[in-house]
Amino acid sequence: MRKNNSKFDLSKGFKRVYFVLCAFWLFFIINYNIDYVDKCTPYPGWTMPLNCGKSATSLFIEALLGLLIVIPIYYFLKWLVMGFRK
Repeated sequence: MRKNNSKFDLSKGFKRVYFVLCAFWLFFIINYNIDYVDKCTPYPGWTMPLNCGKSATSLFIEALLGLLIVIPIYYFLKWLVMGFRK
């Protein structure tokens, strides 16, 4: 039989919440870059916005950094959460 403890696993809950927040972050980064490219794609009657000076390489690097920043943040927060364990 299973014991009924009042203790709960903080690390599993932390992982789930963090992964959901990362999914929202990645969705935001992808939509931001798609929106930027869409605004700067010429079509008939198009006037160029003032902020269309980025190249595809710089957009890729920004997206890559935005996607990879979640990894060190995860390990830092995991380190903090593990510090509260007995």
